[in-house]
Amino acid sequence: MSARRPVGWGMEALPRIVRGEGSYLYDADGRRYLDGSGGPAAFSIGHGNREVNAAIARQLEQVACGYRYLFTSEPLEQLTRLMLARCGPQFGHIVYSGSGSEAVESALKVALQYWDARGLPGRKRFIARERSYHGNTLGALSVSGFLERRRPFEGSLLDVSFVSAANAYRPLRGLAGEQLVAALADELDASIRAAGPERVAAFIFEPVVGAAGGAVPAPPGYAQAVRAVCDRHAVLIIADEVMSGAGRCGTWRALEHDGVAPDVMAVGKGLAGGYIPLAATILRKEIGATILSRHGAIMTGHTYSGHTAACAAAL
Repeated sequence: MSARRPVGWGMEALPRIVRGEGSYLYDADGRRYLDGSGGPAAFSIGHGNREVNAAIARQLEQVACGYRYLFTSEPLEQLTRLMLARCGPQFGHIVYSGSGSEAVESALKVALQYWDARGLPGRKRFIARERSYHGNTLGALSVSGFLERRRPFEGSLLDVSFVSAANAYRPLRGLAGEQLVAALADELDASIRAAGPERVAAFIFEPVVGAAGGAVPAPPGYAQAVRAVCDRHAVLIIADEVMSGAGRCGTWRALEHDGVAPDVMAVGKGLAGGYIPLAATILRKEIGATILSRHGAIMTGHTYSGHTAACAAAL
């Protein structure tokens, strides 16, 4: 790596940020920038929020983090109770991580572990959508239909089946409304059948496409149609709500608008608002219970999973 580019991009050409307040950032030369995108769509409550800063400071005065395999904490337990209550009664287990990519990676691992616990380890294939983006780790990138970001790593990615994007503004074959939804559902059904339902672990999609499409929701009825197809073939649904979840679409889960609950979901950006890295993978009760009854643990997580100060920030 070039010594002039120590963090992997043209750092020497970037303004040096020194302060943030509300929707504005300030650089070392005193220039002010309107952060209209909230950085990478993460800083949803603005910069320098005093309540959040105070919560983090209070927690740091007590303890920054207790390692998840050795300790629990009040912020962790309180956030878990709150999120499960917000998600709905179908959900019962949470795995914490530090980024949306990690949360999606954990969701993929959860799906694989679930089928292994069911005695069906052959269910290893994932189906995803074109023009989608689920993260930068190898698993998350494998299920991403973002060709520009996939290209350098193609030889190392998982073999994933892709179906058309659910974009009513650039629709499949120029269709609209119920016809578009039916065509997309039929395509998913055909993809599952082509792979062999007994080999498919899960279908993953973004309720609202983020980085790969520009805040594009699926057409009305799409989520219900997807749920019906996946139920028909006993295929899990993973909802990537890293961009859309944590209350950003008017409900805590974007799919609540459609009356649909996924089997596994990932949330991230809105969870701690960019103050401390935090993300989560949330499981339906039966998914977690099946894994725990067979394996004794949900085998995913990271050093800073459930970081105490991050949980305090989220609360």
